[in-house]
Amino acid sequence: MTAHVPVLRSASAPHSTGGAAAAAAEPHQMLKLTVRLPGGDALTVDAIEGLRLVELLRAHELPVKAECGGAGVCATCHIRIPHHWQDQIPEASDEELARLDEIPGACDSSRLACQIEMNRDLDGLELEIAADSYAADKHTTIG
Repeated sequence: MTAHVPVLRSASAPHSTGGAAAAAAEPHQMLKLTVRLPGGDALTVDAIEGLRLVELLRAHELPVKAECGGAGVCATCHIRIPHHWQDQIPEASDEELARLDEIPGACDSSRLACQIEMNRDLDGLELEIAADSYAADKHTTIG
């Protein structure tokens, strides 16, 4: 079963579309999320409190593999969170740490996007899609 991923409207993300999902999202305060791609391009997009980071990346059609659909079993939504954000995000579970151990390029800033839920404390969060989870075939031109 595939989870419904809302499409978010954002002035800074021209490739996003509106529609019923965007209208349903309006009662929530829009937060911001800055996403950097492995090549260095960056984009700041709208984010809704309560959605997992992987859902936000997919809603904005950003190129992350996320092969298991966010179930936390494939480790293909590998992201890196800058050190200055580490105190704001929840600690990784033992299961997430085990998945991260399976990734050759994982480091102390590595996390799985499916395991972090957006909240007000994360407004302005910066992340980088790790090269091993970058879906080049889903690449969206930024700029």
